[in-house]
Amino acid sequence: MRMIDFYMEEEKIIIVCEFVNGILLSDIFLQNKVLDETSSKSLMYKLLLGINHMHESNVIHRDLKLENLFVKIENSLISEVRIVDFGLAVSTEKYANGVCGTYN
Repeated sequence: MRMIDFYMEEEKIIIVCEFVNGILLSDIFLQNKVLDETSSKSLMYKLLLGINHMHESNVIHRDLKLENLFVKIENSLISEVRIVDFGLAVSTEKYANGVCGTYN
């Protein structure tokens, strides 16, 4: 996901990102849809590429879950995976410790 702009206020930073056209991965499973093996492999490969890119950029997401993954489906195949919601992300240059994320 590309950052378009950002604004700083006294106690928060507002980040404007590109529009992500797709469906949440959680919604696919809530609709009782099943991914076949090819789609599952494609999803995991693209997700791991994204995580690797974040880590190479010294970013730890800290809240990866189905609700934070958008997928774009074309011709019944997953063509894109977008990781969203970097609200809990931290830089690896700082000490990333402690409990955070969504508890379910």
